[in-house]
Amino acid sequence: MAPQFTKRFDGVFKLQERLQKGEAISVPTVAEFIKAESDIGTTLREAGLVDLATQDFIGGILGQGKSVREVGQLISDTFASIDNAPKALKETLSTYFPSVDRVSLAKALLTGTAGAAELDKKIKGISVLSAAGTQGVTTDLAAASDIAAMGYGYNEALQGFGTVKQLERANVLAQFEGKGFTQQEATDLTFGQNAAAAEKARLLKEKEQARFSGRSGVTASSLRGKNAAGLI
Repeated sequence: MAPQFTKRFDGVFKLQERLQKGEAISVPTVAEFIKAESDIGTTLREAGLVDLATQDFIGGILGQGKSVREVGQLISDTFASIDNAPKALKETLSTYFPSVDRVSLAKALLTGTAGAAELDKKIKGISVLSAAGTQGVTTDLAAASDIAAMGYGYNEALQGFGTVKQLERANVLAQFEGKGFTQQEATDLTFGQNAAAAEKARLLKEKEQARFSGRSGVTASSLRGKNAAGLI
């Protein structure tokens, strides 16, 4: 087999080797491989990553078993969202990735394995962390990553942390039988993570109703779930 052909379709041969070793993996035909190269090249160029839209780079991606759809999702869900991020989020990201340009970041996402998953998780956690900071709520990356893992992106988290600050400013949950309703409890309640906080809010409502003859207070159900911010 001609060396030029072997090099040109190295990704196909790598997948064949994995198949021969017993992996349950799909090996494209040469025609399918060329079509996938073209589709991924289009995705990269549309994302402004023209320097990566080469046969060698795309062939390496396909040789890992990544599909056109998977590459598109990595770009649109993670990378393109960074480009379209608001200024505050971009500033937070630049703090955590000060020396990584967009091409290097794309390479890490597209050619890594476990590393890519961890990088994607970190980026999403940083997005939630930035949303908290924008609303004046203090948290850490670990807690922000937990919230991101629940499906909250930057915009959803921004609304959620806005709810936390509204609770503080309105002093709705300021006191309950001599105990302050902390920012952490308000955060946990807003993002649906703390049953104890929800119960505390329920009891607070009952106390408010008794004191103010039925004026509405804050209920656990009014804050539970991703739409909490819109209900305060």
